[in-house]
Amino acid sequence: MKLNILLVLAFLGVVFSQNLVEEYCAENGLFPSDPTVLWDQITDYINMVKPRPLRGNIIGILVPEESYLFSGTVIGAAYNLASQERKKLIVVIVEAPPGQKGVSIMKFKYFKTPLGTQIIDSTLVKKISERIPKIKLVDECPPKSFWFQLPFTQYSFRSTPLIVFLVGKEDDNVLDGIANSCSHLFSEYDPLIVNVSNLAKGEDAREVTRTFRSTMVIMTAMMEKVIVENFETGKYNLSNPWGSAFSIKLVRALGADTGIVVKGYVNSGFPTAEICGIASIAWIDVRKTYKSHNTLALETINDKDRDLLLKYIYNILIGQNPPVLPRRISNLRCGVFITIKIDDKILVRNGDLFSTRPFSETAKSLCKSLKYSLKHTSSRRRTFENATLVVGLTKIVEGVEEPSPDLGIYIRQGTKDGIVMPWEDSDISPSMRLDRVCMQAGILSKSWCDSETDVYYFIVKAFEKEISLDKIIR
Repeated sequence: MKLNILLVLAFLGVVFSQNLVEEYCAENGLFPSDPTVLWDQITDYINMVKPRPLRGNIIGILVPEESYLFSGTVIGAAYNLASQERKKLIVVIVEAPPGQKGVSIMKFKYFKTPLGTQIIDSTLVKKISERIPKIKLVDECPPKSFWFQLPFTQYSFRSTPLIVFLVGKEDDNVLDGIANSCSHLFSEYDPLIVNVSNLAKGEDAREVTRTFRSTMVIMTAMMEKVIVENFETGKYNLSNPWGSAFSIKLVRALGADTGIVVKGYVNSGFPTAEICGIASIAWIDVRKTYKSHNTLALETINDKDRDLLLKYIYNILIGQNPPVLPRRISNLRCGVFITIKIDDKILVRNGDLFSTRPFSETAKSLCKSLKYSLKHTSSRRRTFENATLVVGLTKIVEGVEEPSPDLGIYIRQGTKDGIVMPWEDSDISPSMRLDRVCMQAGILSKSWCDSETDVYYFIVKAFEKEISLDKIIR
């Protein structure tokens, strides 16, 4: 695991390192000095919350400006969702320093954290400054709210370049014009817009909660003019109101038509000095679906494919180069689950039922977090017995009234979820299987009957092989 991490960190550190003479480094104490510690922290935050399935293209996300130690699960949930899609550019929008008006853009070439360097697309920055005179070039250090995003962008998008906007008070029509002009320049990049802002703050918990909830409604409805109007009248108190308004204008110009809340809460006043409402929101284009990316049926996977898939997963787990997959397999988009068990007892399992990424990308991401979990689980074991690796390719089945034994079940209520594979608990009645999945999720056994609970059924094409745990853990 550490070797893999160090290789990734080395890659982040050297990409585009030539001819870069201007650098901003994170201030001492902002992150752990040991990159593996920071990497493990970000891994935990990103994998802590399983995002809901989306039918559409993610254009942008809202994330909190607080330290990742305080808001890591909220930030991680947003990046977990956003990283399901490949992006060629990350656009981070933060609040301008006090007194600075209008829209500015950072002109420096890269930023550095313990995880390595994150480059600025200096060519695009130059193009923006030349074509949009309303945008000013600045060279001052961005706020901490920007720095807290960097480890997440580095983890989720590796060497993808970014640009940074600082947004202060500006006329609404001017923001409209800048957003539309930027959208034309960004369209070829398929960018991810990252709006950094808290949604509410204050000393009265009840008032902060009320403001927080109403602001989430406005943000998901993409009503940026209401945000600015209510901020100026004192009704709303977002930490980055103008940046949020600009972000919504920009994601709309890029095709977003709705927003969804990924995760959010109001803290109790600790560890921050005041009560704060934070959330992660995804803005998406629901007209753009990815269901037709690859129509390869799971039934067409043959024995030769099975052996290749198992070797591909196993080689990643033991740190060896995986074999080259045929394009029809590499680009297959389906749910993927990886399980390691000993004597029919599950040791670790990781999966994504709703992945829209190609199989090769999904597999690598799952193996990374599974290996991390396996090391922690196996550290308590005295021996490293031989185990069984099970790889399952899944497909959601719709229109099911009562699940048959050959269907898997996935149930989620809020941030709690549970799953059972077709071959697990198949000897009991459908209602009892549903009850058990609910209890596994930590919710009431009959919660599957509630309207606020999501229930999915799926088929699985599964393959397995005997493996050595020692080769993975060492």
